[in-house]
Amino acid sequence: MERNGQKYAYESTSVRVPGKKNPKTIETYLGKVDPETGKIVPKDARKRPEEEYAKFYGTVQASDGIQKKMGLFDDLDSVFTTMAPDIMGAAMALAGNPTSMDSVHYMVEGSVIKEKPKLRGTPSPSAVGELSEKIGSMIATMDRFFIKRVSGSSSEFYSLGPTSVSTYSRMHGRARWGNNRDEEDLKQTNIAMVMDAEGPPSYSGCFREASPTWL
Repeated sequence: MERNGQKYAYESTSVRVPGKKNPKTIETYLGKVDPETGKIVPKDARKRPEEEYAKFYGTVQASDGIQKKMGLFDDLDSVFTTMAPDIMGAAMALAGNPTSMDSVHYMVEGSVIKEKPKLRGTPSPSAVGELSEKIGSMIATMDRFFIKRVSGSSSEFYSLGPTSVSTYSRMHGRARWGNNRDEEDLKQTNIAMVMDAEGPPSYSGCFREASPTWL
């Protein structure tokens, strides 16, 4: 079919209609006809392509493989039970993108963290804050977790690595004014991590001056 000097291609199909003498013609538009080649240029797709989103996979897969090798989630699940997926999810997010706790949900949304520890949803800043506060009040449960970590190690030697961290949080007496190495006008708390001879962490805790709370 030609209109205004441009040829258009249609596919015509005759269909017999019951009760009528003449068949019905159904035309399907195929596209424009190229005047030089005579070939049909297919019509443009009317439907816009669906949007696709890529998620971070590599760092999450690596951290998930490491924690499985160390049995971290298994120990968390045996002590913290229903809270274990949220704790592991927050830990993976901070390992992949060290940032403040109220930004954890950005990493969770942009990666496959939700699929790995089987999170029920994306943790909001308030949910992460509530999780942190709840864990901080579970001193006995944390001790059980670390005892499980230590008892699962066959190492005869352990190494201790301390550091100091500035904080805006109320640490119930564990954060104090001192010689802030970053020269920030903030209180700080000292954190130590104990690792066995193979490298996996076995224990961590806050301490004041030279007296770790977990000794």
